[in-house]
This record gives sequence, C-alpha cells and structure tokens, in this order.
Amino acid sequence: MAEGKRQAEWFRTAVLACTVSNPWRGNDALKVENFPYCSEFKPKVRTATRTEAEAFAKAWSGKK
Repeated sequence: MAEGKRQAEWFRTAVLACTVSNPWRGNDALKVENFPYCSEFKPKVRTATRTEAEAFAKAWSGKK
C-alpha cells in the first residue's frame, strides 16, 4: 500500500508540474514519463473500432 501511495503522489506531482510549466516551454514540453518514478505510467490509448466510430458520427450528426 505504501508503494502505491508513493507512486500516486509522484504521478500527481508530475501532472501538476507539466500543467504549470508546459505553456511556457514550447516544443520542449515536459511529459509525465520524464519524471523519475512515473516512467512506468504510460498513457493508455485505445483506437475506436469502425462500428464505434460510425455510431459516434451518427450520434453527432443528428441522424437516427
């Protein structure tokens, strides 16, 4: 439990540091992965399936 708490606190600190400093850094923006204890936290990106994308487009276009 202590390890999980430490990781969560580092992650929170890294997100805060990125949020505060990135507007002024330009192309050299910080990433959460740049911080020492946050390297294992990689963003989880999932691509929508064709069916999901079509359903989303249909919902936003207003067609039924």
